[in-house]
Amino acid sequence: MLDLESLYPMVKRWVLCTVLQEPRLVSFYEKLGYKAIKTEPEQEGMDMVYMEKWIGDSDA
Repeated sequence: MLDLESLYPMVKRWVLCTVLQEPRLVSFYEKLGYKAIKTEPEQEGMDMVYMEKWIGDSDA
């Protein structure tokens, strides 16, 4: 993931979504610096968590 981010240094904000009920995935992205910004239901028993990461200066 960090390799992908380094290929696009002009990108300052990265956004992804993953399954909230998969704690290992959520933890993996949190360790890389991503923070949850919203959660939406996908289907019964499955929610998607949207996460973002700012690189460098952010005006957010």
